[in-house]
Amino acid sequence: MGTFRILSVLELIPINPQSFSTQKLQQKLIERGFDISTRMLQRDLQSLYEQVASVLKKIPAVSPMAGPSMRSGEVVTQK
Repeated sequence: MGTFRILSVLELIPINPQSFSTQKLQQKLIERGFDISTRMLQRDLQSLYEQVASVLKKIPAVSPMAGPSMRSGEVVTQK
């Protein structure tokens, strides 16, 4: 997995996509000069997913900054 290609993938994935396909992402990468197959992009995305999931598993579920009601899982709303 090429570092520059992965950085480009991360840059191209929208933060709040309405819809975004592997094909759209592949086309944008090709426009940037990458020679990438659909399968290679799928592998890159799977690898990114696994790396992020691994990091997230290490983060405590409860932040030390959370207040008591947040620790109990309650939803707090402003009045």
